[in-house]
Amino acid sequence: GNFTGLLRLCRTGNTVHMLRRLPGDAGWTETHTFPQSFPVTPAFTLPATLQVGMIDNAYQVADVRAEIDHIRFARVTAQGDCFAELD
Repeated sequence: GNFTGLLRLCRTGNTVHMLRRLPGDAGWTETHTFPQSFPVTPAFTLPATLQVGMIDNAYQVADVRAEIDHIRFARVTAQGDCFAELD
């Protein structure tokens, strides 16, 4: 089947918040926090500058296709900014 939604990665310090927003959702839902929600990942410090991009991945599923309409970057200063509406 086809699935549509919005994905958001939001970095605050050494933490990356992973959020999703599906059609009909009133707001963003945080699904994971890296590294906290991944217990096998050791603590680390992120460099000030990162390279980012999108990749599709499916565990044990064949013929996966992802279409990405756009990527937007915005500066955040606090975790609450991760849930903000963008213009």
